[in-house]
Amino acid sequence: MKDIKGFEELYAITKDGRVWSYRNKKFLVPHKYKILKWYYSTTLCKKGIKKNFKIHRLVSEAYTPNPNNLREVNHKNGIKNDNRVENLEWCSSSENKKHAKENGFYSNMPKGEDCGVTKFNKKTIKQIRKDYLIKKDYPKKCHLTSYRKLAKKYKMSKSNIEAIITGFSWKHLKVY
Repeated sequence: MKDIKGFEELYAITKDGRVWSYRNKKFLVPHKYKILKWYYSTTLCKKGIKKNFKIHRLVSEAYTPNPNNLREVNHKNGIKNDNRVENLEWCSSSENKKHAKENGFYSNMPKGEDCGVTKFNKKTIKQIRKDYLIKKDYPKKCHLTSYRKLAKKYKMSKSNIEAIITGFSWKHLKVY
């Protein structure tokens, strides 16, 4: 068991991802991360300030060297609640995505409103796409509105609107 950096003598983490509270003299019960619900997290408190941490990051920071300062932690077997140190590795974002695609983990990932990070639902996404619809009767492509107008209407960035319109995001929904 190793002390958690920044919370020394308050909390420690084991190689299998259990968090020990020195004050309460017991292991904390992990909870599903608020945003990305397939990860487990825990809340640590220091001087009255509470902060949420993903368990897999705490394990990796304590036990796995990261000489290249890589930003993401990959679950080698794709099981997001398997936080054993031997199942975790530091990687780049592109390496993490490549690993997920090569091992078929993307098909198991929640999509759209089920993923926990979106503020929109299928109905809204379909409406955004409908609002942008191309008039097919015209000789040249003619859109009913611009990305900028849609971004303002739906209170999101132009790049998010473009990703929705082109099918880069919400891929599981038919574009037109």
